[in-house]
Parts: sequence; C-alpha cells; structure tokens
Amino acid sequence: MQYALWLQNMSPVHHERLIRWWQDEIEGTGRVPILSVESKPEVLRFGGGTDADLRLGWQEFLLRIIADAFDLPPQWLGVERDVNRSTAAEQNDTAFRQAIVPTARLIAEHLTRDVISKGLGWQDLEFVFADLDAGNELEDAQIQEILLRNGVVTVNEVRQQRGLPAL
Repeated sequence: MQYALWLQNMSPVHHERLIRWWQDEIEGTGRVPILSVESKPEVLRFGGGTDADLRLGWQEFLLRIIADAFDLPPQWLGVERDVNRSTAAEQNDTAFRQAIVPTARLIAEHLTRDVISKGLGWQDLEFVFADLDAGNELEDAQIQEILLRNGVVTVNEVRQQRGLPAL
C-alpha cells in the first residue's frame, strides 16, 4: 500500500463501519469515494511511486545471480542493460556450449539409464539429443583442410568424418 487515510476523532464503531464500507464499495471498483466526516481526513503517502518502489534494481540483481549460477549470459533472462552487442554472438555460443550442452547430456544420460534401461528394460536403446554437438561447419572444414595440407589426416579419413564413403 502506498497510501493510508488518517481520520481523527472517530469512535471504534465508526472506524469499523468505514473500513467495511471501503472494502465492500470502493476497493476494486475504481469509483471515487465521498466521505462525510466532521474533520477532513489526511492522506499519508508511504512510497514515492518510483522504480525504486518496484525494486527493479533488486530484480535485475537477482536475474544476474540466477544467470551466473547457471552459466548463462544475463541477456538470456531479459536483462538488457550492460549488454555488449559486438560480442553477443560469441557469448551466446559459449553459453550454449558451457551451460546447455552439459545439462542436456545429463538429462539424456538420466533418460537412457533410469527410464529406458531400468524402467523399460531396454538395454539396447539410448536417448540422444539431435544436433547437440553440432559445431560450426565452416570452422570444421577449415580445420580439416589444414590437417589435410599438413599431412596429419588422409582424404579418406576426412570423408569418413563427414559420413562419406572412402575413395
């Protein structure tokens, strides 16, 4: 509550009647109350009505703590201040690899071990997230090209890594 009414010289009975009337007739209706009392009521203001009253700074701090606890960038939780746009793509990629991938692997292992193997009794099935380890195709091609040029791998080994038949 940001406001309160200060009424002087009222008996407890009148005070209770006014509270019941206010709750029954005014709260939530949006109507303007009309009071008729001997002395003018004084309005006490409790809050300033600013963003500080909403504790927005505290909410942002909590979002940053939660993001840090899960190794996520704060922008993934909606914090838009202090976000470096020039490194956002790299930060998203790093967050995916450091936070999402390990958690997804734990979930996949749990589903495989506890649900499929123990629960259903199927030992020959494994739960796997598709494209979880999918890397940057251009980066992979450049690395393979460098390895080929330096004689570290053969053409057939690169073809095998790409799922192609040997020459």
